[in-house]
Amino acid sequence: MSESQPQSQAAANSADSVSNGSGYAPDGFDLTLRSSITKAEIQAIRRALEQTSWNRKQASRLLKISYRSLLYKIRNHSITQPLETWTRRSINQS
Repeated sequence: MSESQPQSQAAANSADSVSNGSGYAPDGFDLTLRSSITKAEIQAIRRALEQTSWNRKQASRLLKISYRSLLYKIRNHSITQPLETWTRRSINQS
């Protein structure tokens, strides 16, 4: 009986974690495919923007998406240009 007790306890623990929606991940750790894709997309957009000094037209070409799609994704994900990257030119264009 002592051997079946740890197995049943493990089964109960995994059932609890699945039922609360967290899967087998620890609390606060999101493993959903959608969130992983979103995080990867945000990271790719930020890298492209940094590589192009926040030139959105060049970043869209680098990402191989349309300029309008990039603008939508920037707004949708609330991606903002860090203040330290602002130049006099980017401030005057606002």
